[in-house]
Amino acid sequence: MGIWNTRKGKSHKVNITEHEIIMMQSYGARFCWFDDNPMIKDEKSEFYETQKDEHDNPHQVLKEELTVVCEDGESITGYITHLASTKGWFIIQPGTYPKKKAEMYVEDL
Repeated sequence: MGIWNTRKGKSHKVNITEHEIIMMQSYGARFCWFDDNPMIKDEKSEFYETQKDEHDNPHQVLKEELTVVCEDGESITGYITHLASTKGWFIIQPGTYPKKKAEMYVEDL
């Protein structure tokens, strides 16, 4: 467990290690409340999109680029990196979701 310190000086106990918090914050990650972003609780909202699993069954997932209100009242556009739905908070990272790099194949010449 670690403590997430916000830009406005508030502290929140989170289930993220101190090392991970420092790394996430160095890339601009921010603490947000569900109550400030009610659409995050509604799978029918514009925050969600339908995707299919490996068996072609549709299910709702959060979009990779969302604009939300942070705990300090500022808006940020990015992707959610950590979600604590039972606690009512989440962490958002600015920018776009990192894409998997293409695999590289090496052949002997």
